[in-house]
Amino acid sequence: MKGPAFLATTNFSVLKLYNNSDVYAIFVGHVADMIAYDAPADFVGEWKPVENFSRDRMQRFQEVLVAQGHDVGKVDGLVGFKTRQAIGMQEKALKLPLTCYPSSALVDHVLKAAQN
Repeated sequence: MKGPAFLATTNFSVLKLYNNSDVYAIFVGHVADMIAYDAPADFVGEWKPVENFSRDRMQRFQEVLVAQGHDVGKVDGLVGFKTRQAIGMQEKALKLPLTCYPSSALVDHVLKAAQN
């Protein structure tokens, strides 16, 4: 399931040097915002389902993204941070909602375009 979206700056990466956890970095950033604005903030968002893909399909998707010039990290069929960044760039280019998660529509589009 997908959770709420967060805008992450370079501080996000710096925090992950200390503890390589997205959850940790988001939590520290959220606490910093609460302190900076001197007000309690709700940390609530709606969870949405995430589509499942076979590892082979994701690996092929990554291979096509790499062929297009994207850095997906290791081409292993796993949707890691760099693959999610590349997905976000594809979504932006195609004027799709920015989720940075693979969707059937995006994966199908990218793979079909690579066949042509």
